[in-house]
Amino acid sequence: MRPTVVLFDIDGTLLRADGAGRRCFTEAFLGVFGVADAFSGVPFSGRTDLDLLARACAAHLGRAATAPEARSFFEGYHRALEADLRLVEGCEVLPAVEEVLSRLSRRAQVAVGLATGNAELGAQIKLHRAGLEGWFRFGGYGSDDADRQVLTRLGAERGVAHLGSTWSETQVVVVGDSEHDVRCAHGIGAAAVAVQTGWTPVETLAAERPEVLVADLTTFGAWAGRFGLA
Repeated sequence: MRPTVVLFDIDGTLLRADGAGRRCFTEAFLGVFGVADAFSGVPFSGRTDLDLLARACAAHLGRAATAPEARSFFEGYHRALEADLRLVEGCEVLPAVEEVLSRLSRRAQVAVGLATGNAELGAQIKLHRAGLEGWFRFGGYGSDDADRQVLTRLGAERGVAHLGSTWSETQVVVVGDSEHDVRCAHGIGAAAVAVQTGWTPVETLAAERPEVLVADLTTFGAWAGRFGLA
């Protein structure tokens, strides 16, 4: 079997966090910069945490955040996220996620990781709250780079290293719910599996021509063989 790295997005693909990310970004931005409702109307799906912060600073402050400001912002965000997710019902794990992760993890020469716009600590907080943290040993994160394609490539490279393989001999599959996931997959030469469990209209996903477009991960068995993952 060809060595394969499978990278999963988090929000809208593995779980839903009941809007916690937006609430806690808003709280942290107010705390550091004194601006309320800084993310009102801003789409979060497919965006990176660093990019969201940069856009809010440009829009409301007319400048970039300083390094100390950015550090304070993310410290506040992660504190708020931990507290928020303790108060709500928790993160909703989406259909068949644990079954799919279990099946992939049993396959020889398959490495399962993340390609997420969440900063690494934020990703860990959400996955822990959802009971999914044990499945992922590497990833590309929104704290690695503001550019989602760059972090996707980093996640894939870390997966290749985890397998002890080489880039040229490794198949990379990116699973996500937004057009950004599909574009970034294709941008690094990977295949894209688009799931309709997020907030992106199916027409938008289809327009990006993912290799696979499905309603949710319950259909894994129907397409996994295409990548040698069945």
